[in-house]
Amino acid sequence: MNDRLLREHGRFFLLLIVFIAGSLVHARSLAAMEGSDEPLHFNYALHLYTHNQLPDRDTYRTNSTRQASGQPPLAYWITAQILRLIDAPHFDGDAVWTHTQVTVRNRWYWPHDPVRRGDNQNVYLHGRDEIAFAWPELVAALRAARIVSVGFGVLTVIGLYGAAREVFEQQSWALTATAIGALLPTMLHLSSYVTNDSAAVAFASLATWQTLALLKRGSTVWRWLLIGALLGLAGLAKINALLIAPGVGVALLIDWRAHGGRLPRLLRDGLLIGLPLTVILGPWLLWGLVNYGDPLGINTHQHADAWLFAADPQPLRATLAQLPHLYTSYWAQLATVPLTTATYAVFTLIAGLALLGYGVGIRRIDWRAQGWQIALVLGVIALGAFAGMFRWMQQLAFTGGRLLYPAHVAIMIGVVGGLVLLGRRFPRWDRR
Repeated sequence: MNDRLLREHGRFFLLLIVFIAGSLVHARSLAAMEGSDEPLHFNYALHLYTHNQLPDRDTYRTNSTRQASGQPPLAYWITAQILRLIDAPHFDGDAVWTHTQVTVRNRWYWPHDPVRRGDNQNVYLHGRDEIAFAWPELVAALRAARIVSVGFGVLTVIGLYGAAREVFEQQSWALTATAIGALLPTMLHLSSYVTNDSAAVAFASLATWQTLALLKRGSTVWRWLLIGALLGLAGLAKINALLIAPGVGVALLIDWRAHGGRLPRLLRDGLLIGLPLTVILGPWLLWGLVNYGDPLGINTHQHADAWLFAADPQPLRATLAQLPHLYTSYWAQLATVPLTTATYAVFTLIAGLALLGYGVGIRRIDWRAQGWQIALVLGVIALGAFAGMFRWMQQLAFTGGRLLYPAHVAIMIGVVGGLVLLGRRFPRWDRR
């Protein structure tokens, strides 16, 4: 059994080892608190570890978790268990906030400033072995907490590979999709610091995989329950992960039509999804509604600074101007730091070849039942994530492509699907 598993998936296991090594190296080498909003994410986990209760959203403009106060708790609760496991000190969240924002703040650099000065682009002071950061116990606890995101990154890669195997007949193309998706700089970075994005992406990726498996291999009661549970876990990690739900809904309708289109079956399968989703996510939504009138927890992003948050949606032109940054940060961005022009040229070449593949091979696509069903579900997932992101960009400044990653599986399969079509024009490229 083990020999068969290694023969069939050995190259994937090797790729997974490379991903884990890359994430661990980046987690260890990334300077303290330099991940996107990492002080806020760490303080949320610290708050759960110390007080065993959720942050107060009413004080989000002054408490130690700021806009993260409204985030769902799953990833932070797991991180708090790591802090408990290592018996980390019970740091004071306000002290951590003051230390990062005042004591060790790099006053020569501001990440939201588009002007690139001659600076290392670190938000905080560090020095060799974090000597300038001057809080070794905090650094040690932070590095231990980052392991959680590495673990969620592993789940994301597993979900990506599983989904790709459902779509591509040739394992080489499934591995190509997995390799590109796993080794993108943004993906590695996302899996290397304390954040709830990594958990949201992991469960959304697994839910996407199981949705494609349902289309490919048929629905069962247990698969619907599993998809509902994964959606609930994704939403309990970060609410934007629920943007993949319309794609799951499309799969539900496709499966319903395939089994005669009877209303009782649709209601049954909908309940099978909704039951675990409600049990897992419902209490947190209800808690937010009752206590703050905000079940989704998004009101805490209403910054006092008008340049960070617009009470009314920005004009379309202003939002469109942010799309280049959304594009580049999806492929490669480390917190607020962009990579080299050559890096983006390589990824743009990949995207361009994929588009060329669709252009020259669209007529060769096999649009039999499963082909169009999978394309439709993945398309709805990707479009749902982009639509939600675009709406968010109309009000919140300086958003990044990492927020599209709940649809990472759909996007990567779409990219490699174009490469597959291009490869069919050159048979030597398309060999097993």
